[in-house]
Amino acid sequence: MVRDSVWSINTTLRSPDRLQGYIEIVRIMQGRTRDEEFEKDFFFETIRRGLYQPNSKDPVWKKRVSSFLPKEDFSYILSEEEVNDLMSTVFYKNKTYQDDQFKIYAFRGRTAFSPLTNFGFVRNRDEFGKVSLTPLGEAFSQGINTENMFLRMFLKWQLDNPTEINGFNIKPFVATVKVIAGVNQRAEKLGLRPVGISFDEMKMYIPTLVDAKNIAQTIEQIIDYRLKVKSMGGMEREEFKQSFFNDFTERVFNTKSEESLKTKKSNLRDYADSAIRYFRETGILYLRGGGRYIDISPSRTREAAFISEEFTAEADNFKNVDDYINYLSDTQTPDLPWETFSQLGIEYNNLYVKHERIQNAIAKIRPDAVRNSDYIEKFTDINRLADAVQSLRQLIRQSTRTLKMFKNDQFLKLKEISIAIEEMSGRTQSFRKFPEVQKPSVRLEWLFAESLVAIGNANFIKPNYNVGDDGIPLWTARGNVEDLLADYPDFQLVGEVTMMQGRDQWINEGQPVMRHVADLSKKSTKPTIGLFLAPSLHRDTINTFFGNVKYPIFEGQTLAIIPLTLKNYAKIINKIFEIRNVGSSFSQKDLWNLFSALHHIAVQQIDDSTQWIPTIDQYIDSFCNQ
Repeated sequence: MVRDSVWSINTTLRSPDRLQGYIEIVRIMQGRTRDEEFEKDFFFETIRRGLYQPNSKDPVWKKRVSSFLPKEDFSYILSEEEVNDLMSTVFYKNKTYQDDQFKIYAFRGRTAFSPLTNFGFVRNRDEFGKVSLTPLGEAFSQGINTENMFLRMFLKWQLDNPTEINGFNIKPFVATVKVIAGVNQRAEKLGLRPVGISFDEMKMYIPTLVDAKNIAQTIEQIIDYRLKVKSMGGMEREEFKQSFFNDFTERVFNTKSEESLKTKKSNLRDYADSAIRYFRETGILYLRGGGRYIDISPSRTREAAFISEEFTAEADNFKNVDDYINYLSDTQTPDLPWETFSQLGIEYNNLYVKHERIQNAIAKIRPDAVRNSDYIEKFTDINRLADAVQSLRQLIRQSTRTLKMFKNDQFLKLKEISIAIEEMSGRTQSFRKFPEVQKPSVRLEWLFAESLVAIGNANFIKPNYNVGDDGIPLWTARGNVEDLLADYPDFQLVGEVTMMQGRDQWINEGQPVMRHVADLSKKSTKPTIGLFLAPSLHRDTINTFFGNVKYPIFEGQTLAIIPLTLKNYAKIINKIFEIRNVGSSFSQKDLWNLFSALHHIAVQQIDDSTQWIPTIDQYIDSFCNQ
């Protein structure tokens, strides 16, 4: 059967990282009527907040636009006057709209806005005929249990629906879970490792699965393709895969045009990539094999089994758009079988046993790094039980990371990590290295944690960002906890990072950084060092940290805080890589000596805050050149 279309998650918002910024715009603009003026203004707001980079013909604007970086809170980076001036240097061609720039602006705004309604975050017309956030949109804008919000939404998101008519009959997420589970079952029966589905399998067979009745057939097609690939080796295998993908695309889109095939194959890759990014947000799926496979998250196998066995992948019928949006945006439905007291209790026990097993494996390598968790015999509140289950999942993910760190010498990654972090010190971002995470704030937290893992010698490294079972972060650390805590035999390190560079750096980060360092210092018998990383350091940040390092200002304590630019941190970890790469050691004592020396610059050497960072720069240059 030739299909004339495939399903996709709108590639305008390919990464879910950008959703909150778009929803923030709607939160401010809600109450207006959705017309072309609204859509044009929405488009301009995405530019004002750095969420979209127009292609300016003006050299000055072209350079400035290339450095756009959204703020953490998605507030403005351009004034209204600036965005109007910028857009006067941009010209879009569009035959449909006869190059009418206003209509093209509205069209682009409409395209960017549509995923928000398609996913139920936004209602085009409320009871007053105005644009408004739905309960799902409100919950998401506040960061309320986003993993659960995504899961409930994707269990209901379907094609066709009253907002998208294609002649399909599919709930894409449910169908994807069913396919992965089915492929794993078939693989086991054939004596193959159950590894989920590869990206190649995903790009061909998942976006083109537009009717739930074809799930079983799709599973068999994937297995058949995999067996053919497995029977070949070397160049023959690669040639077969390329030829098969080309023939597959020809059949699906009924075209032999080389230009059309090139575009369609690129589209299938983009659709698969976007689907993976969004579906991972549910916590049910994760990446494995260096990102080459998408599989059932090990800590969510029971939930995935429920979805595969109990949820239908066929689309439901709805009378109108309002009925569908009400259904899609309800944050309490559907009922999740694993959220009963009984099922949560079973999950808690299973996870506790798994956590203990990982800790036992760690104990055989590093007994001092074991992190036990108290077993709670009885829960009387279902919410506390649900929280305990979620906490155990995070502990398992962190412990798995720790075990991997001890098993594998990962220092060779330091070189690439140093390059990636140094690239983040500029405003133009590159994702050539470690493309798994692209949202700057999340990426920096992740690379920082990865750098410490690669340096090694820690008892444990505990980043507080939310991660999937693949160890790749979904969101940054919550606002009330440190970004990272690393425990070493002789000291502990509190890590705080930000991409902010203006005065908002101090406003948003200053007090929390000092509070976290002070609180953790009180709890530990070991010396506590606070490391603060940013692309550049604002004078208000420098002055306040300097005073608290020199004098017992913060609740009667002096604080060991070291502010570093990303360039300087990149230099440090690159030097550590060079030391170890020639066979020399770099122990945790060496790391402590380095941080102690950087700390004592402010304590013992200088009394002028304006000399603090230049003196740190000089010390790091000396360290790197020795």
